Amino acid sequence: MSRVLSIISSITEVAIEGFLTLLRGPKIPNHILKRNTRQLHLAFDYAHSMKIIHTDNIMVKIRDSTIIDTHPQDPHHSLGECNFDEPSDLPEVEVVLGDRGMASLESHHLSEMIQLTLLRAPEVLLQAPWGKEVDIWNLGALLPELLDTVRMFSGRSGTSGGNYLVKHHVEEIDALFGPFPSSLLKKGRPEIVHQIFDEDFRIKDPTDRPPERLETWIECLEGDEKEKFLSLLRSMMAIDPRQRLTPQALQHEPWLVM
Repeated sequence: MSRVLSIISSITEVAIEGFLTLLRGPKIPNHILKRNTRQLHLAFDYAHSMKIIHTDNIMVKIRDSTIIDTHPQDPHHSLGECNFDEPSDLPEVEVVLGDRGMASLESHHLSEMIQLTLLRAPEVLLQAPWGKEVDIWNLGALLPELLDTVRMFSGRSGTSGGNYLVKHHVEEIDALFGPFPSSLLKKGRPEIVHQIFDEDFRIKDPTDRPPERLETWIECLEGDEKEKFLSLLRSMMAIDPRQRLTPQALQHEPWLVM
């Protein structure tokens, strides 16, 4: 007799990126994003304790399930539009880990190519072995987009006709968080690593780009608040997955401490 694993979850409607469209401005306010980030770290902590790697979408929770019965059956209207009556309701937003059908067990990966392309962790791009640390990178790469509508990576360059290339993506990561440790490169798929890096583990024929500094990416924060946020990003987006803080440790990062 076969066994089937069923997962029952709260009703969710919109990916957190889509939540931006429900706001008056294009950004999630700082105090709301802090709360959501703490929620997600707690969710990751629990998932990882159960040996589950999420790998995919973060969703906004429907506050009142009865709106499903009253929601207009119109493809041009989403449940998310009915989820909040007033702007003052927005601080109550709760986020959850969604699309768990794409999740993997630590001991068994459903697929080796995971995550949205521009949110992929370095080890996934290089097709090296990966684990629960990819969830931390994924959220770190998403936070600037939610806070300041900044997409950190494009993987594109005019030198390649504007087409996405893993090499361009790796160069962008290296510019902000590099260099890539040799220990990771030695675990990557050889043909990918040799295409991008030379024998001294330096990027071959680097694309001519203006110097990148993480500090220039975030404009909506200033002073100490900005430094705390950048410190959080660096803790989540260390290229070496072994150097990324755990969800539990991240709860104590200064930017998240109220």
